[in-house]
Amino acid sequence: MSATSHYVGIDLGASSGRAILGSVGSGSGARDHTLVLEEIRRFANGPVPLLGTLYWDVLYLWRNLLEALRACAARGHGELSGIGIDTWGIDFGLIERPAWTGVCGSGSRRRICTPSRG
Repeated sequence: MSATSHYVGIDLGASSGRAILGSVGSGSGARDHTLVLEEIRRFANGPVPLLGTLYWDVLYLWRNLLEALRACAARGHGELSGIGIDTWGIDFGLIERPAWTGVCGSGSRRRICTPSRG
C-alpha cells in the first residue's frame, strides 16, 4: 500500500509568480517513490510605486497564493504536507506555527515579526 504526500512550491520572481504542486509516493516498491510536478497557477508580479519607491503588491501576491491553494483543493489535494516559498532576491520571512512569529527581512533589517491575528 502506498501513500502520497503533496507539497506546494511558490516561486515569486521579479516579474511573475507560479505555484507548483509536487506529489511524492511513499510505498515499499520502487515505483511508489516517484515525484510528479504540476504547475497549478501562474501570475504576473509587477512593482507598485509608492512615494518614489517600488514595492511588491503583497495583497495581490497573497490573493494569488490563496487561489493556488484553492486550485490544489479543487484537484483533491486539500491537505498538504508542506508549503515552500522562494522569492526573487534576498528578502525572506519565516513563520513558525503555532505562535505565528518569525524572523522577517534581510541583512541588517532582520527583526522579529508578529503578525496580528485580528
